[in-house]
Amino acid sequence: MKNDLWPFPADTALERARRIAHSYRHALMSVAPELCRQLDDKAVELGQGWVRPFETDLVDLDEALTAEAIGEILSVSARTVRLWGYRGHIERLGEEGRPLYRFSDVLDYLARTRQKRSA
Repeated sequence: MKNDLWPFPADTALERARRIAHSYRHALMSVAPELCRQLDDKAVELGQGWVRPFETDLVDLDEALTAEAIGEILSVSARTVRLWGYRGHIERLGEEGRPLYRFSDVLDYLARTRQKRSA
């Protein structure tokens, strides 16, 4: 878009929609926290865990986690996390049959990906 004023130029249309949805969620949380929690719970029940904001202080960034755990935290499939490891984007730790991934490596990879898109 020629006159696009969006402050995050690397964002995809989906990321823009999610940022906007999160801003509405934040506003609702400030005036009706119980209603917001009920809507969050319903969205999660329907498989849309991304509605809840990710809080890094709830996770030890140096902890080695399974692909399933990372997927649940970031609302991506475990298969996607495993592909990132297989392709060398993040380091695979532990056993071959059940690799683990350092959460900080995942966040670093996602940040690098975002930077490349904005360049």
